[in-house]
Amino acid sequence: MIFGNNNYIDKMDFVEINYKNSKKLFSKKSKYQMIDVYKNDFFGNILVIDDDLQLTEHDECNYHEMISHVPLNYIPNAKRVLIIGGGDGGTLREVCKHSNLKEIYLIEIDEEVINVSKKYFPNVSKSFNDVRLKLIIEDGYKWVKNNLKSMEDYFDVIIIDSTDYNTAIKLFSKKFYSMLRDMIKDEGILVFNCMGLSWEKEDIDGIINDMKKNYKYVNLYQVFIPTYASGHYTFCFNSNSIDPMNTPIDIEKFRRKNIDTKYYNIEIHKASFHLPNEYLKGGNKKERLGSNLLIDVRGVDFNILNDLDYLTDIMLDISKLYNFNVVSDSYSKFKPYGITINFLLSESHFTLHTWPEKGKICLDIFSCGKFKWNFKNNSNKINILDVLSNNLKVSKDNINVNWQEREI
Repeated sequence: MIFGNNNYIDKMDFVEINYKNSKKLFSKKSKYQMIDVYKNDFFGNILVIDDDLQLTEHDECNYHEMISHVPLNYIPNAKRVLIIGGGDGGTLREVCKHSNLKEIYLIEIDEEVINVSKKYFPNVSKSFNDVRLKLIIEDGYKWVKNNLKSMEDYFDVIIIDSTDYNTAIKLFSKKFYSMLRDMIKDEGILVFNCMGLSWEKEDIDGIINDMKKNYKYVNLYQVFIPTYASGHYTFCFNSNSIDPMNTPIDIEKFRRKNIDTKYYNIEIHKASFHLPNEYLKGGNKKERLGSNLLIDVRGVDFNILNDLDYLTDIMLDISKLYNFNVVSDSYSKFKPYGITINFLLSESHFTLHTWPEKGKICLDIFSCGKFKWNFKNNSNKINILDVLSNNLKVSKDNINVNWQEREI
Protein backbone atom coordinates (compact mmCIF):
# COMPACT_ATOMS: atom_id res chain seq x y z
CA MET A 1 0.00 0.00 0.00
CA ILE A 2 1.19 3.51 -0.81
CA PHE A 3 -0.21 6.79 0.39
CA GLY A 4 0.80 10.06 -1.17
CA ASN A 5 -0.32 12.98 -3.31
CA ASN A 6 -3.80 12.62 -1.79
CA ASN A 7 -4.11 9.18 -3.40
CA TYR A 8 -4.38 5.82 -1.65
CA ILE A 9 -2.84 3.04 -3.79
CA ASP A 10 -3.58 -0.64 -3.28
CA LYS A 11 -0.41 -2.20 -4.69
CA MET A 12 -0.47 -5.92 -5.59
CA ASP A 13 1.64 -8.28 -7.70
CA PHE A 14 -0.29 -7.76 -10.93
CA VAL A 15 -2.03 -4.43 -10.59
CA GLU A 16 -2.23 -1.19 -8.66
CA ILE A 17 -5.57 0.38 -7.76
CA ASN A 18 -5.39 4.13 -7.25
CA TYR A 19 -8.04 5.58 -4.91
CA LYS A 20 -7.89 9.24 -5.80
CA ASN A 21 -8.44 12.04 -3.31
CA SER A 22 -8.00 9.78 -0.28
CA LYS A 23 -7.26 11.10 3.20
CA LYS A 24 -5.75 9.10 6.05
CA LEU A 25 -8.02 9.25 9.12
CA PHE A 26 -6.35 6.75 11.44
CA SER A 27 -3.17 4.71 11.73
CA LYS A 28 -2.07 2.50 14.61
CA LYS A 29 0.02 -0.58 15.23
CA SER A 30 -1.98 -2.83 17.55
CA LYS A 31 -0.55 -5.79 19.44
CA TYR A 32 -1.20 -7.97 16.39
CA GLN A 33 -1.32 -5.89 13.21
CA MET A 34 -1.14 -2.49 11.51
CA ILE A 35 -4.56 -0.83 11.18
CA ASP A 36 -5.21 2.11 8.82
CA VAL A 37 -8.38 3.96 7.88
CA TYR A 38 -8.68 6.20 4.82
CA LYS A 39 -11.51 8.37 3.56
CA ASN A 40 -12.32 8.49 -0.15
CA ASP A 41 -14.83 10.74 -1.91
CA PHE A 42 -16.48 7.86 -3.76
CA PHE A 43 -15.82 4.71 -1.70
CA GLY A 44 -16.30 6.31 1.71
CA ASN A 45 -14.13 5.08 4.58
CA ILE A 46 -11.64 2.31 3.77
CA LEU A 47 -10.28 -0.20 6.30
CA VAL A 48 -6.76 -1.53 5.69
CA ILE A 49 -5.04 -4.15 7.87
CA ASP A 50 -1.37 -5.03 7.35
CA ASP A 51 -1.45 -3.27 3.97
CA ASP A 52 -4.40 -5.38 2.75
CA LEU A 53 -7.68 -3.68 1.93
CA GLN A 54 -10.43 -5.22 4.10
CA LEU A 55 -13.52 -3.22 3.23
CA THR A 56 -14.92 0.02 1.91
CA GLU A 57 -18.24 1.55 2.91
CA HIS A 58 -19.21 1.52 -0.75
CA ASP A 59 -19.34 -2.26 -1.31
CA GLU A 60 -18.80 -4.02 2.04
CA CYS A 61 -22.38 -5.29 1.91
CA ASN A 62 -21.51 -7.58 -1.04
CA TYR A 63 -19.04 -9.52 1.06
CA HIS A 64 -20.90 -9.54 4.38
CA GLU A 65 -24.30 -10.43 2.95
CA MET A 66 -23.00 -13.36 0.90
CA ILE A 67 -20.83 -14.89 3.62
CA SER A 68 -23.82 -14.78 6.02
CA HIS A 69 -27.13 -15.29 4.22
CA VAL A 70 -26.02 -18.09 1.90
CA PRO A 71 -25.36 -20.64 4.68
CA LEU A 72 -28.15 -19.39 6.96
CA ASN A 73 -30.80 -19.74 4.27
CA TYR A 74 -30.08 -23.45 3.97
CA ILE A 75 -30.84 -23.80 7.70
CA PRO A 76 -33.73 -21.32 8.23
CA ASN A 77 -34.35 -22.50 11.82
CA ALA A 78 -30.71 -22.38 12.94
CA LYS A 79 -30.16 -21.53 16.62
CA ARG A 80 -26.41 -21.06 17.07
CA VAL A 81 -23.76 -19.38 14.90
CA LEU A 82 -20.03 -19.03 15.48
CA ILE A 83 -18.11 -16.21 13.76
CA ILE A 84 -14.32 -16.43 13.93
CA GLY A 85 -12.74 -13.09 13.10
CA GLY A 86 -15.05 -10.45 11.69
CA GLY A 87 -13.98 -7.76 14.13
CA ASP A 88 -15.34 -5.03 11.85
CA GLY A 89 -18.85 -6.30 12.68
CA GLY A 90 -20.20 -6.57 9.13
CA THR A 91 -20.78 -10.32 9.19
CA LEU A 92 -22.28 -9.99 12.67
CA ARG A 93 -24.67 -7.32 11.40
CA GLU A 94 -26.00 -9.64 8.68
CA VAL A 95 -26.19 -12.71 10.94
CA CYS A 96 -28.17 -10.71 13.52
CA LYS A 97 -30.90 -10.10 10.91
CA HIS A 98 -31.99 -13.74 11.37
CA SER A 99 -34.43 -13.57 14.28
CA ASN A 100 -34.49 -17.37 14.71
CA LEU A 101 -30.94 -17.34 16.11
CA LYS A 102 -30.59 -17.69 19.89
CA GLU A 103 -26.80 -17.51 20.35
CA ILE A 104 -24.17 -15.75 18.24
CA TYR A 105 -20.53 -16.22 19.23
CA LEU A 106 -17.90 -13.87 17.79
CA ILE A 107 -14.24 -14.66 18.50
CA GLU A 108 -11.88 -11.79 17.60
CA ILE A 109 -8.20 -11.69 18.49
CA ASP A 110 -7.72 -7.92 18.15
CA GLU A 111 -10.07 -5.69 20.14
CA GLU A 112 -8.57 -2.64 18.43
CA VAL A 113 -10.26 -3.66 15.15
CA ILE A 114 -13.63 -3.56 16.91
CA ASN A 115 -12.88 -0.14 18.43
CA VAL A 116 -11.79 1.29 15.08
CA SER A 117 -14.85 -0.06 13.31
CA LYS A 118 -17.20 1.39 15.94
CA LYS A 119 -15.64 4.83 15.41
CA TYR A 120 -15.12 4.93 11.64
CA PHE A 121 -17.62 2.35 10.34
CA PRO A 122 -20.75 2.80 12.50
CA ASN A 123 -23.11 1.21 9.97
CA VAL A 124 -20.89 -1.88 9.71
CA SER A 125 -20.41 -2.30 13.47
CA LYS A 126 -23.91 -1.43 14.67
CA SER A 127 -24.82 -4.92 15.97
CA PHE A 128 -22.25 -5.31 18.73
CA ASN A 129 -24.98 -4.49 21.26
CA ASP A 130 -27.25 -7.38 20.15
CA VAL A 131 -28.33 -9.29 23.27
CA ARG A 132 -27.69 -12.65 21.58
CA LEU A 133 -24.02 -11.85 21.02
CA LYS A 134 -21.30 -13.52 23.07
CA LEU A 135 -18.19 -11.46 22.21
CA ILE A 136 -14.90 -13.11 23.13
CA ILE A 137 -11.53 -11.38 22.63
CA GLU A 138 -9.18 -14.30 22.07
CA ASP A 139 -7.14 -16.12 19.46
CA GLY A 140 -9.73 -18.05 17.42
CA TYR A 141 -7.52 -21.12 17.05
CA LYS A 142 -6.88 -21.35 20.79
CA TRP A 143 -10.53 -20.76 21.67
CA VAL A 144 -11.71 -23.55 19.38
CA LYS A 145 -9.07 -25.93 20.74
CA ASN A 146 -9.96 -25.14 24.36
CA ASN A 147 -13.73 -25.45 23.84
CA LEU A 148 -13.80 -28.40 21.46
CA LYS A 149 -15.05 -30.98 23.96
CA SER A 150 -17.67 -28.78 25.64
CA MET A 151 -19.09 -27.57 22.33
CA GLU A 152 -19.08 -30.70 20.23
CA ASP A 153 -21.94 -30.68 17.66
CA TYR A 154 -22.98 -27.28 19.05
CA PHE A 155 -23.19 -24.86 16.11
CA ASP A 156 -25.52 -24.88 13.12
CA VAL A 157 -23.29 -22.55 11.11
CA ILE A 158 -19.64 -21.54 11.52
CA ILE A 159 -18.30 -18.58 9.56
CA ILE A 160 -14.59 -17.79 9.33
CA ASP A 161 -14.21 -14.11 8.45
CA SER A 162 -10.49 -13.58 8.78
CA THR A 163 -7.77 -11.37 7.37
CA ASP A 164 -5.38 -12.80 4.79
CA TYR A 165 -2.84 -15.11 6.44
CA ASN A 166 -0.35 -13.00 8.47
CA THR A 167 -1.47 -13.33 12.12
CA ALA A 168 -4.40 -15.48 10.95
CA ILE A 169 -2.23 -18.22 9.44
CA LYS A 170 -3.51 -20.90 11.86
CA LEU A 171 -7.08 -20.26 10.71
CA PHE A 172 -6.10 -21.68 7.31
CA SER A 173 -4.61 -24.91 8.63
CA LYS A 174 -5.91 -28.45 8.10
CA LYS A 175 -5.87 -28.99 11.86
CA PHE A 176 -8.16 -26.01 12.44
CA TYR A 177 -10.67 -27.13 9.80
CA SER A 178 -10.69 -30.59 11.35
CA MET A 179 -11.45 -29.18 14.82
CA LEU A 180 -14.28 -27.06 13.45
CA ARG A 181 -15.85 -30.15 11.88
CA ASP A 182 -16.39 -31.53 15.39
CA MET A 183 -18.04 -28.30 16.56
CA ILE A 184 -20.60 -28.26 13.74
CA LYS A 185 -23.79 -30.28 13.91
CA ASP A 186 -24.11 -33.16 11.45
CA GLU A 187 -26.52 -31.08 9.36
CA GLY A 188 -24.46 -27.89 9.80
CA ILE A 189 -22.39 -25.69 7.48
CA LEU A 190 -18.90 -24.19 7.57
CA VAL A 191 -18.20 -21.17 5.36
CA PHE A 192 -14.97 -19.20 5.04
CA ASN A 193 -13.59 -16.42 2.88
CA CYS A 194 -11.39 -17.88 0.15
CA MET A 195 -9.60 -16.12 -2.74
CA GLY A 196 -10.03 -14.42 -6.07
CA LEU A 197 -11.18 -17.05 -8.55
CA SER A 198 -9.59 -15.43 -11.59
CA TRP A 199 -6.05 -15.05 -10.23
CA GLU A 200 -5.54 -17.78 -7.64
CA LYS A 201 -7.05 -20.91 -9.16
CA GLU A 202 -4.21 -23.28 -8.22
CA ASP A 203 -4.32 -22.20 -4.57
CA ILE A 204 -8.08 -22.65 -4.54
CA ASP A 205 -7.76 -26.17 -5.98
CA GLY A 206 -5.50 -27.07 -3.06
CA ILE A 207 -7.98 -25.73 -0.52
CA ILE A 208 -10.87 -27.63 -2.12
CA ASN A 209 -8.92 -30.89 -2.08
CA ASP A 210 -8.04 -30.42 1.60
CA MET A 211 -11.63 -29.65 2.60
CA LYS A 212 -12.94 -32.73 0.80
CA LYS A 213 -11.07 -34.83 3.36
CA ASN A 214 -13.40 -33.50 6.08
CA TYR A 215 -16.67 -32.73 4.28
CA LYS A 216 -18.88 -34.54 1.79
CA TYR A 217 -20.00 -31.39 -0.01
CA VAL A 218 -17.38 -28.74 -0.78
CA ASN A 219 -18.36 -25.93 -3.12
CA LEU A 220 -17.03 -22.54 -4.04
CA TYR A 221 -19.51 -19.72 -4.50
CA GLN A 222 -18.72 -16.33 -5.92
CA VAL A 223 -19.33 -12.69 -5.16
CA PHE A 224 -18.37 -9.55 -7.02
CA ILE A 225 -16.56 -6.97 -4.91
CA PRO A 226 -15.25 -4.10 -7.07
CA THR A 227 -12.64 -3.01 -4.54
CA TYR A 228 -11.05 -6.46 -4.14
CA ALA A 229 -8.25 -7.57 -6.44
CA SER A 230 -9.83 -8.75 -9.73
CA GLY A 231 -13.30 -8.05 -8.27
CA HIS A 232 -14.14 -11.76 -8.56
CA TYR A 233 -13.99 -13.23 -5.05
CA THR A 234 -15.06 -16.57 -3.59
CA PHE A 235 -16.23 -18.24 -0.39
CA CYS A 236 -15.91 -21.94 0.41
CA PHE A 237 -19.07 -23.82 1.47
CA ASN A 238 -18.60 -27.08 3.41
CA SER A 239 -21.17 -29.53 4.78
CA ASN A 240 -21.66 -33.25 5.36
CA SER A 241 -25.42 -33.16 4.77
CA ILE A 242 -26.34 -30.13 2.64
CA ASP A 243 -25.52 -30.08 -1.06
CA PRO A 244 -25.96 -26.41 -2.01
CA MET A 245 -26.44 -27.24 -5.68
CA ASN A 246 -29.39 -29.54 -5.04
CA THR A 247 -30.97 -28.32 -1.80
CA PRO A 248 -33.97 -26.01 -2.31
CA ILE A 249 -34.06 -22.76 -0.36
CA ASP A 250 -37.20 -22.03 1.65
CA ILE A 251 -38.02 -18.77 -0.08
CA GLU A 252 -41.16 -18.21 1.96
CA LYS A 253 -39.31 -18.41 5.29
CA PHE A 254 -36.68 -15.98 4.04
CA ARG A 255 -39.38 -13.58 2.91
CA ARG A 256 -41.13 -13.73 6.30
CA LYS A 257 -37.93 -12.64 8.03
CA ASN A 258 -38.15 -9.28 6.19
CA ILE A 259 -34.38 -9.11 5.85
CA ASP A 260 -33.18 -5.97 4.10
CA THR A 261 -30.21 -6.52 1.77
CA LYS A 262 -28.44 -4.42 -0.83
CA TYR A 263 -26.65 -7.18 -2.78
CA TYR A 264 -28.02 -10.59 -1.75
CA ASN A 265 -31.19 -12.08 -3.16
CA ILE A 266 -32.35 -15.63 -3.86
CA GLU A 267 -31.46 -15.52 -7.56
CA ILE A 268 -27.93 -14.26 -6.85
CA HIS A 269 -27.66 -16.97 -4.17
CA LYS A 270 -28.42 -19.75 -6.65
CA ALA A 271 -26.30 -18.25 -9.43
CA SER A 272 -23.27 -17.80 -7.16
CA PHE A 273 -22.56 -21.56 -7.14
CA HIS A 274 -22.38 -21.77 -10.94
CA LEU A 275 -18.71 -21.22 -11.72
CA PRO A 276 -17.01 -20.32 -15.02
CA ASN A 277 -16.18 -23.17 -17.41
CA GLU A 278 -12.46 -22.58 -16.99
CA TYR A 279 -12.71 -23.56 -13.35
CA LEU A 280 -14.89 -26.60 -14.05
CA LYS A 281 -12.23 -28.17 -16.24
CA GLY A 282 -9.97 -30.69 -14.57
CA GLY A 283 -12.34 -33.09 -12.86
CA ASN A 284 -14.72 -30.64 -11.19
CA LYS A 285 -17.33 -30.67 -13.91
CA LYS A 286 -20.56 -32.31 -12.82
CA GLU A 287 -22.88 -34.66 -14.67
CA ARG A 288 -26.39 -33.42 -15.31
CA LEU A 289 -29.20 -35.51 -13.80
CA GLY A 290 -32.22 -33.49 -14.83
CA SER A 291 -34.28 -30.33 -14.43
CA ASN A 292 -36.16 -29.57 -11.21
CA LEU A 293 -38.93 -26.96 -11.05
CA LEU A 294 -40.37 -26.02 -7.65
CA ILE A 295 -43.31 -23.61 -7.59
CA ASP A 296 -45.06 -22.09 -4.56
CA VAL A 297 -48.32 -20.17 -4.98
CA ARG A 298 -50.06 -18.13 -2.28
CA GLY A 299 -53.42 -16.37 -2.03
CA VAL A 300 -55.44 -19.15 -3.72
CA ASP A 301 -59.16 -19.61 -3.00
CA PHE A 302 -59.99 -22.32 -0.44
CA ASN A 303 -62.48 -24.14 -2.67
CA ILE A 304 -60.03 -24.39 -5.58
CA LEU A 305 -57.40 -25.95 -3.34
CA ASN A 306 -59.84 -28.59 -2.12
CA ASP A 307 -61.18 -29.56 -5.58
CA LEU A 308 -59.45 -32.79 -6.69
CA ASP A 309 -60.86 -32.89 -10.25
CA TYR A 310 -60.09 -29.24 -10.94
CA LEU A 311 -56.48 -29.55 -9.74
CA THR A 312 -55.98 -32.78 -11.71
CA ASP A 313 -57.10 -31.00 -14.89
CA ILE A 314 -54.56 -28.23 -14.22
CA MET A 315 -51.78 -30.79 -13.89
CA LEU A 316 -52.88 -32.47 -17.13
CA ASP A 317 -52.83 -29.11 -18.92
CA ILE A 318 -49.30 -28.45 -17.69
CA SER A 319 -48.19 -31.96 -18.71
CA LYS A 320 -49.53 -31.41 -22.23
CA LEU A 321 -47.86 -28.00 -22.37
CA TYR A 322 -44.41 -29.54 -21.90
CA ASN A 323 -45.12 -32.86 -23.63
CA PHE A 324 -44.76 -34.89 -20.44
CA ASN A 325 -45.83 -38.52 -20.74
CA VAL A 326 -48.05 -39.42 -17.73
CA VAL A 327 -47.58 -43.13 -16.97
CA SER A 328 -49.86 -43.30 -13.91
CA ASP A 329 -51.39 -41.08 -11.24
CA SER A 330 -52.40 -41.29 -7.58
CA TYR A 331 -53.87 -38.93 -5.01
CA SER A 332 -54.69 -38.46 -1.33
CA LYS A 333 -57.42 -36.29 0.18
CA PHE A 334 -56.67 -35.31 3.75
CA LYS A 335 -59.08 -34.53 6.58
CA PRO A 336 -60.36 -31.96 7.16
CA TYR A 337 -58.85 -30.60 3.92
CA GLY A 338 -55.80 -30.70 1.70
CA ILE A 339 -54.89 -32.70 -1.40
CA THR A 340 -51.77 -34.39 -2.76
CA ILE A 341 -51.65 -35.54 -6.40
CA ASN A 342 -48.78 -37.51 -7.92
CA PHE A 343 -48.14 -38.05 -11.64
CA LEU A 344 -45.55 -40.67 -12.51
CA LEU A 345 -43.92 -39.45 -15.72
CA SER A 346 -41.81 -41.43 -18.13
CA GLU A 347 -39.40 -38.51 -17.62
CA SER A 348 -39.71 -38.69 -13.78
CA HIS A 349 -42.48 -37.14 -11.63
CA PHE A 350 -44.93 -34.24 -11.16
CA THR A 351 -46.37 -33.66 -7.66
CA LEU A 352 -48.87 -31.15 -6.27
CA HIS A 353 -49.85 -30.45 -2.66
CA THR A 354 -52.35 -27.95 -1.23
CA TRP A 355 -53.00 -26.20 2.08
CA PRO A 356 -56.52 -24.76 1.60
CA GLU A 357 -56.59 -23.24 5.09
CA LYS A 358 -53.44 -21.25 4.24
CA GLY A 359 -54.35 -20.49 0.62
CA LYS A 360 -51.14 -22.17 -0.60
CA ILE A 361 -50.19 -24.76 -3.17
CA CYS A 362 -46.80 -26.29 -4.06
CA LEU A 363 -45.78 -28.02 -7.29
CA ASP A 364 -42.67 -30.15 -7.83
CA ILE A 365 -41.64 -31.22 -11.34
CA PHE A 366 -38.53 -33.26 -12.05
CA SER A 367 -37.61 -34.26 -15.59
CA CYS A 368 -34.60 -36.22 -16.79
CA GLY A 369 -35.15 -34.58 -20.14
CA LYS A 370 -34.48 -30.95 -20.89
CA PHE A 371 -37.41 -28.57 -20.73
CA LYS A 372 -37.51 -24.80 -20.45
CA TRP A 373 -40.38 -23.91 -18.16
CA ASN A 374 -40.34 -20.21 -19.10
CA PHE A 375 -40.36 -20.67 -22.89
CA LYS A 376 -43.60 -19.97 -24.76
CA ASN A 377 -42.81 -22.20 -27.71
CA ASN A 378 -46.29 -23.74 -27.98
CA SER A 379 -49.14 -22.70 -30.26
CA ASN A 380 -50.93 -20.79 -27.48
CA LYS A 381 -47.76 -18.87 -26.52
CA ILE A 382 -48.18 -19.62 -22.81
CA ASN A 383 -46.04 -21.19 -20.09
CA ILE A 384 -46.74 -22.70 -16.67
CA LEU A 385 -47.07 -19.29 -15.00
CA ASP A 386 -49.89 -18.40 -17.36
CA VAL A 387 -51.67 -21.69 -16.67
CA LEU A 388 -51.39 -21.30 -12.90
CA SER A 389 -52.30 -17.62 -12.83
CA ASN A 390 -55.39 -18.14 -15.01
CA ASN A 391 -56.68 -21.31 -13.35
CA LEU A 392 -55.81 -20.51 -9.74
CA LYS A 393 -57.05 -16.95 -10.24
CA VAL A 394 -54.02 -15.25 -8.72
CA SER A 395 -51.53 -12.65 -9.88
CA LYS A 396 -48.15 -13.85 -11.13
CA ASP A 397 -46.67 -11.85 -8.25
CA ASN A 398 -48.13 -14.57 -5.98
CA ILE A 399 -46.11 -17.28 -7.72
CA ASN A 400 -42.54 -18.12 -6.66
CA VAL A 401 -40.38 -20.20 -8.97
CA ASN A 402 -37.23 -22.12 -8.03
CA TRP A 403 -35.49 -23.69 -11.02
CA GLN A 404 -32.47 -25.98 -10.76
CA GLU A 405 -30.41 -28.10 -13.09
CA ARG A 406 -29.69 -31.09 -10.84
CA GLU A 407 -26.10 -32.28 -11.08
CA ILE A 408 -23.76 -34.70 -9.37
